[in-house]
Amino acid sequence: MINQTQPQYFLEKVRNSFHSLEGKKVTVFGLSFKPHTDDTRESVSFPIMKQLLDEKANVVVHDPIVHLSKYWLDKGVTQCSDPYEAALESDIILICTNWPHYEELDWAKVRNIVHHAFVFDGRNMLEAGKMNELNFNYEGIGYP
Repeated sequence: MINQTQPQYFLEKVRNSFHSLEGKKVTVFGLSFKPHTDDTRESVSFPIMKQLLDEKANVVVHDPIVHLSKYWLDKGVTQCSDPYEAALESDIILICTNWPHYEELDWAKVRNIVHHAFVFDGRNMLEAGKMNELNFNYEGIGYP
């Protein structure tokens, strides 16, 4: 499981596939620190988003409950109410919260709408074999 000490490790995994994140559309799935809550106090999503913005990535987020504050919206983060809209033309998808919504997505549909098929699963919640069959570059990081 990704915790507060691991955002850099998580992003290093991403950087191993993309030399630069500048101009890349990065979709972050999950803002709360765990599913079924709007509690973001120990969420890794926010330090990850900060680093992505520092590296000039285009950051788009989805969470079924949490709404971004004006602070993040003013920094240029886009929030979508639909995960497919968030993933549209994405270069990289980061799963930061193991919401059942993300496990239940039609990943074949997601594969057809992304720009690059890179998924970094910080909750290790998806089946690697299934993701590879769909031709995703999938890396599970951490534990469910």
